[in-house]
Amino acid sequence: MQIGQAAAAIYVVNKAFEVLSNTARSFVRTAASFEKFNATLKTIEGSAYKAEQSMKWIEDFASVTPFNIEKVTSSFISLRAYGLDPTEGLLRTLGDTGAAMVKIFNKQ
Repeated sequence: MQIGQAAAAIYVVNKAFEVLSNTARSFVRTAASFEKFNATLKTIEGSAYKAEQSMKWIEDFASVTPFNIEKVTSSFISLRAYGLDPTEGLLRTLGDTGAAMVKIFNKQ
């Protein structure tokens, strides 16, 4: 094997490791976010069962809107914390309004 081929092989291995490492970090961050969201939902909703129901609603809502689940969850939690019910159309109305105004759904 020539030095150039060895260097290219090392470069490819390093890039593959970098991609795998970044992917693993992304999974860990996502899992940590969901653990935090779940704990917050349990507190806001008052029980694990209600938190689970809310998360199901959030997943369903996020699947039919252009907003990612993290933004929807964060917005849901914010509205609940203010005593508002996002499941009765409020979150959809706010999302539609934000999209019409070309604004970020829940600016943080």
